[in-house]
Amino acid sequence: MEPSISSRTERAAAPRGLRGGWRWVVAIGVASVVLAAAALALARSPLFRVREVRVEGVTHGSPARIVRLAALSERESTLGLDVDAVRARIERDPWVERAEIDIDLPSTVTVRITERAPVATVNLGSGPVLVDAGGAIIAPGAGRGLPEIVLPPSRIGRVPDASSTAPGVSLGPIAGALAALPPEVRAGVVRAEVSASTGLELILRDGLRITYGQPREVAAKAEVLTRVLAWARGTGERIRAINVMAPSAPAVVLAP
Repeated sequence: MEPSISSRTERAAAPRGLRGGWRWVVAIGVASVVLAAAALALARSPLFRVREVRVEGVTHGSPARIVRLAALSERESTLGLDVDAVRARIERDPWVERAEIDIDLPSTVTVRITERAPVATVNLGSGPVLVDAGGAIIAPGAGRGLPEIVLPPSRIGRVPDASSTAPGVSLGPIAGALAALPPEVRAGVVRAEVSASTGLELILRDGLRITYGQPREVAAKAEVLTRVLAWARGTGERIRAINVMAPSAPAVVLAP
């Protein structure tokens, strides 16, 4: 008879266990609501409202412009700030390559800017503009000391997007070829001419013409140019032209 008594006891205890489980569910739900309400109250607390926006890394324009682009108000909380949205607004500035947003509790937002560096200028029909190493147009300007990318007349003014001047002529590879040159070599380049027959040609300040070819193998071509120019300086040889279309077999024309 004892097994049947034990069985009845277990069946009788089950409802009490079930009621206990529901109490835990209710307790957890209440705790979640309380925590959510506390978090909301904390986020709305004046202690965590945005009171200061610091900007670092700006050399073109002004930090005030970055603050305006961030569009933060004192009504916003640092606890619930949409960092991605703030970053996207700031990166609309053509000078801004990347923006990093840090929150220093309780009330400070720090914006660290990485700016685009112009490597050349190009005239697309309405005056010169600055372009970066990726061919993106940064801003109008002549860019003192920067080489000028010279496009065929038929290509000027036909700009389907920020990095391409026309089908078959893209600013990105040309600007990338210039950016790959060592600074001391790039500083001597005054023009980068796009030719239908030879591709890219670089003209240096002393009149030296470099037949570059298609803007590919840019690292190898930059290394060859650097070595040939260093050889000319070391030996006193005067060079009239260099051809690096095939960087493994460069050709040099000496001045008479």
